[in-house]
Amino acid sequence: MAKTFFLSLLIFTAVALWALLSWIGKVPLESLRKTEIILGGKTFKVDVAESFSTRASGLSGRAVLGEDEGMLFLFPFSGIYSFWMRGMNFPLDIVWISGNEVVGIAENVPVSSGLNAPTYSPPGPIDKVVELNTGIAAKLGLKVGDSISIK
Repeated sequence: MAKTFFLSLLIFTAVALWALLSWIGKVPLESLRKTEIILGGKTFKVDVAESFSTRASGLSGRAVLGEDEGMLFLFPFSGIYSFWMRGMNFPLDIVWISGNEVVGIAENVPVSSGLNAPTYSPPGPIDKVVELNTGIAAKLGLKVGDSISIK
């Protein structure tokens, strides 16, 4: 009896966890606020991820990202925030920002699958992150110390 109960509880927990992770990855695009940023002298139209659920899902599930598009992640306070590429369909450049200054760049971050996907962390505390198509950081010559302007 106890063995059956434990097995049922384990199965229920696994299904609930799977449902939660699936739900987190499905934030409707139309629910995201949009703005423009200037980075490396180029203007990008970005979706703004500023809630837990929008930051958790990020760009996962999207088929493509336009050349002048991206996602701006805003955090309520400065800290070390790690990112993963679970559910992504294309590689990205991740730009770590503190205040309005680039403090780190992770270029050509590959897609990954599964719950054991590697995480990518900034070199120090940040309060913003910009995700762009892979290769954009190199194309613009982005470097630590560059500034970002948010409209």
